[in-house]
Amino acid sequence: MTFSAFLSDHGISTLRVEHRVSQGKGSGLFASTDLLPGTEVVSVPTTALLGSAAANQIAARVAASGLCINSDKERSERSERAAIVSALLVLRFGGGVGVGVGTSGGFNGFAEYAAELPPPESLDSPVFFNVKERALLVGTGLDVATDAKLGALQREYFALRDDLMRFDPLYSEAMHLDEDEELPLLNFEAFLWADAIFWSRVISFKSAATDNTSDEKAPDYHMVPFIDFANHSETPEMAWRLTPSGISLVITSETTVKKGSELHISYGSKPNAELLFIHGFTIPNNKNDSIAFQPQIMEAFGETEEEFLILQQKKELIQSLSLPSQLLLLPANTSLAPQSSSTSSANPISQILSKFQHIISKDSLLLLLISVTSPSDIPTTNFLTITSSSDALWDIYLSSQLFPILLLRATSVLLSQVQERAAELSQSEPEEETNEDDKDEEEEGEEVNPQRLYFINILREGHYEILGAALDVLEGLQKEYAEMDVVVRYLAEMSVE
Repeated sequence: MTFSAFLSDHGISTLRVEHRVSQGKGSGLFASTDLLPGTEVVSVPTTALLGSAAANQIAARVAASGLCINSDKERSERSERAAIVSALLVLRFGGGVGVGVGTSGGFNGFAEYAAELPPPESLDSPVFFNVKERALLVGTGLDVATDAKLGALQREYFALRDDLMRFDPLYSEAMHLDEDEELPLLNFEAFLWADAIFWSRVISFKSAATDNTSDEKAPDYHMVPFIDFANHSETPEMAWRLTPSGISLVITSETTVKKGSELHISYGSKPNAELLFIHGFTIPNNKNDSIAFQPQIMEAFGETEEEFLILQQKKELIQSLSLPSQLLLLPANTSLAPQSSSTSSANPISQILSKFQHIISKDSLLLLLISVTSPSDIPTTNFLTITSSSDALWDIYLSSQLFPILLLRATSVLLSQVQERAAELSQSEPEEETNEDDKDEEEEGEEVNPQRLYFINILREGHYEILGAALDVLEGLQKEYAEMDVVVRYLAEMSVE
């Protein structure tokens, strides 16, 4: 069976759209004819979706052939991701195990779908970067995130290694390997591929829910053949819609899409760091760009028992108020969302955010304030017990006589983090292009891929712009707050004590 036959067998018509090479994007979907607004481009039925149910059916079929030691109970308890990643791994790299994988119509044709997916060598997620390429991520935060993910995936791979060996096509060779050695075909790179394919292409059905009526127990994650070939755009021509029979792509453009035009969907309002980490690309002048910082409070432990307890209370407070676990630094003069109509220029929080030129959101600023506040700073109220709402906690801060001091602390802490990140970024500049003689001397496999360098440079340029603007804003605010009378008096009293 071919992939085209798979589409035909499931009643998936591609008369209005074709899948072909897209310049600089691998492949994509293109209009085969002029498409009017509201046109259904393609519809994929539930029978063609690779979700946890279909993945577990694949696992059961493998188990029935004596090639997998997972029990029915173990398969049912696996996460949706684990089930789908395992299925992708078997479908793409587990051919020849006697259960139809990689053969005509293997596993209801899903093997043909897996064969159409991009190979490991074409993926540009940072987990596939070599040492030189990962070094260019220093200062973006992705170097730490990539190392952490590689470590976690490696632990997961070797925990599954013995199970995977049962359906490696080179089982007779694999069984003689040491426990710490990778399998011949179902190796760690293949496992990285399956995980990367999952995160870069999976569609969350629950994200489409507009109310609370969705079934919490219903499967959420699905691989959607053909629809997942669509590339991302900040101004997409179409969007996916759930239907009673499956999922469809519908033209959302207000004007007719001309024949031959590439058809895009939106992967969401994501900064370049997230796009590169998950999808393997970045966007020049990304209007949704931002930089994530881990608040020091999230990594602190406290030197004394009292400090430890206070830190734990702060973390519980942050969680109870549903505040983000990361602080987002935004481009100056922008915000994550438009201000509501009830917000006026007289609103004190709005005025503070304006002073910050909206380089951080209201929630991020509150997260920062919690991290720098001690119980003694607000003696009249135990702010750590204000778990009812963020607004209630804001009221306490705004009424505190020490609020300017706390703002100074918050500004200084954020400034220090921005300065540190900017210094790291400047110390990891890409090397100038070497001549051919120098290239010959480099170790094989350690050259920087031009496509990846292009994506990395876009990421770095965006970070330089955001960090540079933030430095100007924060240095000015630090000076302004430090010169306020209440701050000067407080610091003078503290120096006497």
